[in-house]
Amino acid sequence: KVLISGYNSAAILGGNASLAVVRLNADGSLDPAFGAAGIATAACVSTLGLNWWSKQGLALQSDGRILIGGECDRVATVFRFHSDGTLDAGFGVGGKAILPADPGQVHSTVLVLKTQESGGEEKVLVGGQLEPASWRAKWLLARLNADGSMDATFAGGAGILFQQWRHYDEGIVDIALLPDDRIIAYGSSIAAAGPNLSDF
Repeated sequence: KVLISGYNSAAILGGNASLAVVRLNADGSLDPAFGAAGIATAACVSTLGLNWWSKQGLALQSDGRILIGGECDRVATVFRFHSDGTLDAGFGVGGKAILPADPGQVHSTVLVLKTQESGGEEKVLVGGQLEPASWRAKWLLARLNADGSMDATFAGGAGILFQQWRHYDEGIVDIALLPDDRIIAYGSSIAAAGPNLSDF
């Protein structure tokens, strides 16, 4: 079957934004066994008056549960659904894990998700972008435990790290794992002057 993620940005409508996961059968029809007639949704409830959800990453766990990441209320956020399209209340708080902010952060977002077996459980690697007040973006890399909490065995105990390479529009867009569980993160950076784009 085929999973598709999307969102409804309700900022201009005055309501809360929502993310959506659609599951299609092999013939392209909506799967009625998933969510409501093939579509599962979750609201991004705003506390800042910034009702949007954007830039999503999607990953499928080995047990069929579905991870969706993006930016909710200007903060990097990951939702998890059961294989039937219902929110997994055992993940984070009510199915939603919110990543810690960096001092001076304006917003952060998830661009890619990947699962990783570590310590006998399936953990979640999160790659994305953080934008501080200076607009000099940083790479964001985090690892969550199976329950959505930050992994204290990653990034010196914080579970998350931020890295700036050059100047603008930096972010991790893909993640690969080596056989020894080391992590390769791929992304880009735009310099303030000179050659504009660097891929890593």
